[in-house]
Amino acid sequence: MKNEINSKKILDDLGKTDKERVTLYLSKRLYSEFKKACGDIAASRVVERLIEDFMDSHKQQTKQKK
Repeated sequence: MKNEINSKKILDDLGKTDKERVTLYLSKRLYSEFKKACGDIAASRVVERLIEDFMDSHKQQTKQKK
């Protein structure tokens, strides 16, 4: 049985994103080392995870102060 490809569904799924292009000014040395440490994983994905972890930590600290 041959699987049918639904091009509309693929395009709809790929079009759904909450991502925004941003510009960051970073030290060339630091970013170069960071990219090497990320290896095959896109640096932007690692930065996104770091920001998520930072925000989770910030929310926890904010709750504790109340």
